[in-house]
Amino acid sequence: MRIVDTVRFFRHLEKMGEASGGKRIFYAFVNIIIMALGVGFAVCVVWLFKSFTNTLQNFVLNWMGIIVCIGLTLLCFLQGFIAQLVLAVMTGVGMFRKEPAGQRAPNAVAFVIAFSTTVGLVVGVILYLIYCT
Repeated sequence: MRIVDTVRFFRHLEKMGEASGGKRIFYAFVNIIIMALGVGFAVCVVWLFKSFTNTLQNFVLNWMGIIVCIGLTLLCFLQGFIAQLVLAVMTGVGMFRKEPAGQRAPNAVAFVIAFSTTVGLVVGVILYLIYCT
């Protein structure tokens, strides 16, 4: 990851930490979208590997696409997954702290969303590795 991407990622984590309960629900869905983009780029990598032909142009373009999609897969997947884990921890702590009035319920909703999507992603990757490889 480049330095700019790292700084942007830490700013994203900082904004999630400063957000109130309702805004954390929004960040949970943003992280889901980022993880979904990572899965989409991973599907593109598999598709590009399967579409090789004997022509030189196709070979070069496929390898360029694979390199770009692998980088984007790692960037999106890691940033979305790590941000979702951090959000799950922050909202889990936010449910039990003495927050301002009306913040516990949105923190609980954000926790359920963040935790369930994180567990779902891990289970999905494990099932894919077991049955599709």
